[in-house]
Amino acid sequence: MNKKKHVSKNYMECVFNRSNEITWSENDSFCIVLDIENKGFFNRIAQRFFKKPKISHITLDKYGKKKVRKKLEKYRKEIDSNLE
Repeated sequence: MNKKKHVSKNYMECVFNRSNEITWSENDSFCIVLDIENKGFFNRIAQRFFKKPKISHITLDKYGKKKVRKKLEKYRKEIDSNLE
């Protein structure tokens, strides 16, 4: 039998795209805050019985902030160029 070779993947080389389902904003200290809606059966149970929020606000650290800020500047430039 032929065995499949296991190829290890370096996830640091992956390029991730921004999801349209996740909204974001900047807080007073200019950190990026992701607003993620908690959907699904178990999340509904947790919201009802354990008083968990419908929307989670996740503040990115300095590493995530740098990468996201570069992407945001790129998107803002594209939007500005499309409006002109």
